[in-house]
Amino acid sequence: NLAAHVEKVSQIMKARGLNVEQVRHLEYAEVVPLIEAASYEENDVVQELWADLLVSALDPKSNVSIEKVYVGLLKEIGVAEAVILRFIWRYTGKRNFRGFDSQAVSAAYQDLEREWRVIDDSKRASALQNLRRLGCLSPHVEPPELHNLLYGLNEYSPGLTKVAGVNAVEFNK
Repeated sequence: NLAAHVEKVSQIMKARGLNVEQVRHLEYAEVVPLIEAASYEENDVVQELWADLLVSALDPKSNVSIEKVYVGLLKEIGVAEAVILRFIWRYTGKRNFRGFDSQAVSAAYQDLEREWRVIDDSKRASALQNLRRLGCLSPHVEPPELHNLLYGLNEYSPGLTKVAGVNAVEFNK
């Protein structure tokens, strides 16, 4: 795994036009935990995230540093999470669909079919949930009003038994 990580780092550096003489010095305490954690990863897609983080930290033009939180987050990322994050970055990181022509939207759809929809439904669902848990995805959702969340509380009639319940639609929001 470590050899694959080193190879990916080398490829990314080459693609960015970086050589060993140009890289920024990294502190032992920041780079060793990253390399150790990256060495446990077997999947190519996730290994690429580790390599990207390291190269970004090495790049003197970048302001990225290796924070413990980044290493912790990447330890929690699996293949499905990496695929969706890469897709989101590719299509919304620098541009949005409003500026795309129909050919670009078609290409995005094909990428989605090839990379994301081949992953099992349950793995996709848990990946999205994990990304929300990690704070990597946070769709804008209006919190429900309490009076809409519960029903039956304000409908008391003497002599009738009323059961209060949860409005499932509002609760799921």
